[in-house]
Amino acid sequence: LAESQHNSLVNPVTLRQIVGYKGDRRTILVVDDKDFNRTVIVDLLQPLGFILLEATQGQEGLEQALKLKPDLILADLVMPVMDGFEMARQIRLMPELQHIIVIAISASVFEFDQRMSREAHCNDFLPKPVQETALLAKLQSHLKLEWIYEQGDQGASLSFKEMADLPILLSSSSKAWRNLLPPSSIPPKQELDTLLDLALMGDLKAVIEHTRWLETLEPQWTPFTGYLQQLAKNFRGKQIIEFIKQYQAQE
Repeated sequence: LAESQHNSLVNPVTLRQIVGYKGDRRTILVVDDKDFNRTVIVDLLQPLGFILLEATQGQEGLEQALKLKPDLILADLVMPVMDGFEMARQIRLMPELQHIIVIAISASVFEFDQRMSREAHCNDFLPKPVQETALLAKLQSHLKLEWIYEQGDQGASLSFKEMADLPILLSSSSKAWRNLLPPSSIPPKQELDTLLDLALMGDLKAVIEHTRWLETLEPQWTPFTGYLQQLAKNFRGKQIIEFIKQYQAQE
């Protein structure tokens, strides 16, 4: 990034955190045979006020949809027993379910999968790993949501759109990283070492859990821990490692 782009960031920067949405509570069914994939989405959306349902394969997802009538379904395409394609087709054949929004999720971003998602009457498509900002944008669009943001009077505030670009900025300039967060928001070296060890092991769920625990110890660490949580939810293990190492070097 050009130097002028670095200077456009006010120090410190406070991410404009979404804390909820206006109106009636919405129900979302997450259908995925991988526990971790479901957990990441549930942990992201539940604190925002969504009612989350879970299913481990398409047949179970179909049964949940018939019983509980969710507003939206996030469905993996590749699952045992009944895959996401077949579940979506069957949903569109049932008058009582035809209105439900179905967003297909797949590790493959080939046009074939996207084309098949449309043919199966899915409303939209998200590639894996699911990016937090992309998921929230899809939910906002399809459910016509109006977000509620955390109110803050410290530092600058990044909009939802700008927040989506932040990982690109952080991955492009070490100098920019050091200017983003005030020193008081950085946990001590012992905690940085623990987080780095977890990231090196690839245990992103543990990274999320440990950062949440740190927030209970010291709320002023939240800008740092909150961003690590964003990276972990977006499966950006390499970037987590680089991010932590930048602050370790300052100790």
